[in-house]
Amino acid sequence: MSNFSFVDNIPFSIAAGGSLSLPAGGWDYIYVAELSGGDLLMKGNQARVPLIVGREVRFAERETKSALNILNRGGTTATGVLFVGSGDIQDRSTVGSVSVNNFPAGFDVENRASDLELLGLDSVAGNQFYGSVGLVGVSAQYAHAQLLNPVGSGVSVLLSRVWVNTRSATVQINLQRYDTALATLVGGINKSLAGSSPAAEVREDNNGSPFGSRIGQIKVGNYEGVDLLRDGPLVLAPGEGVLTQMGSVNNDNFTIFEWREV
Repeated sequence: MSNFSFVDNIPFSIAAGGSLSLPAGGWDYIYVAELSGGDLLMKGNQARVPLIVGREVRFAERETKSALNILNRGGTTATGVLFVGSGDIQDRSTVGSVSVNNFPAGFDVENRASDLELLGLDSVAGNQFYGSVGLVGVSAQYAHAQLLNPVGSGVSVLLSRVWVNTRSATVQINLQRYDTALATLVGGINKSLAGSSPAAEVREDNNGSPFGSRIGQIKVGNYEGVDLLRDGPLVLAPGEGVLTQMGSVNNDNFTIFEWREV
């Protein structure tokens, strides 16, 4: 694995809690052609990307100039085949005994209905979800609304909408990274009403201290609504969560989350 060719066919077996290191340089993408078991996460200098079978992930030079690690965060051994190399593999073909069934060129997970149908991500497939929080403000406490992809869910969450409003003349609203479950489970629904319940959890909590690390922030006026994700999706791997947080105490938090699970 010291030198990558155009496409390296790399079988792997990573024990639960283990890792696989990819050496620096000579490549710019990784494609998971086969995967059984486990929960893979690619970690680099700044990158932190879940690896899902059938998905090609490309990396900037600032990431590939040093070694990257593939971590198995699941409770079982992860086995499969990786394609790692340089160039474009946007096609359907066979390398050795491994069939490549990659995303169509130009795939846009949010805006192209035809692409969603090709991948079974349309609303009829039953993997689009909706959840909301209506949390009344409490004196000396910050109001939080969370979407959490719990450990062991077996899915990645593609968060496409985080809509928030509150009651204040002017208030700062924060979008925070927070991976610990908030106290109260609110739940969510399948947009296909007869479909299964989501794996992701919508939660809420008032607390005397603010939770999480900041992703972004914005100030709004009295009862003004704002969508904090204009160019989504934000991808949550199992064990990851985000929340909205009022920037001052004793303010209501009304938040709507919309997401897909793949």
